[in-house]
Amino acid sequence: MEQRKFKRKMISAIALACGLSSFAQAEDAEQTSKPTINVGYNALENGVSTKGEYKARLTTNVSAEAGPFRLGYHGLNDIANLDANTFFGRNTGIVGIGPIDVVAVVKLNKDGVSDIKYGVRETKLPTLIGGYGFVDVTFDKDAANVHAFLGKSFGDASLELLQSMEFPFGGRARHYTEIQGNYGLGKVGLDKIALFGRVEGYDSFRSARGVGGVSIQFP
Repeated sequence: MEQRKFKRKMISAIALACGLSSFAQAEDAEQTSKPTINVGYNALENGVSTKGEYKARLTTNVSAEAGPFRLGYHGLNDIANLDANTFFGRNTGIVGIGPIDVVAVVKLNKDGVSDIKYGVRETKLPTLIGGYGFVDVTFDKDAANVHAFLGKSFGDASLELLQSMEFPFGGRARHYTEIQGNYGLGKVGLDKIALFGRVEGYDSFRSARGVGGVSIQFP
């Protein structure tokens, strides 16, 4: 009799455990399919260049995910001396399904849209060096472009490389490079404050300039 009671209790306990496990798995599946909003690195840089210019740059990152699907926006908009003639923007729309990200890269100047290219984004490569970033490979009817951003943190400091290479079909290739160092100073309210220094230039760096200042990272 006691042995039968023990068996019944064991069967009941196993059934209860299986039921709880199935319920937990169902809850997890439901949670992973719910849309989530992710706010990445968003910051305003204010600096002075070695050519005496005031430089402002706004970097924006936001995305939404639901299961294997992703929608995202990455923006880099830059201006010197608050002069509209110097405005440059690189704004990227991202649609991801599983491991693949498809991008549309829209470049802007003072007159509006100056270039649109379509392609793919790779985000796994930077993790191989323990860092962060992406590589975009895009095309239009006139040229191909490879745009890479790689960064690595060292405690409160970080080092970043931006390399954009344009390959016209039938023309000479050009490239633009930025090397930037950042050092975090801490928080003021909800915002993070950091010092930055950057060298930027085209092709052989003959016309390179330095930019240094303060960045404000906001939630």
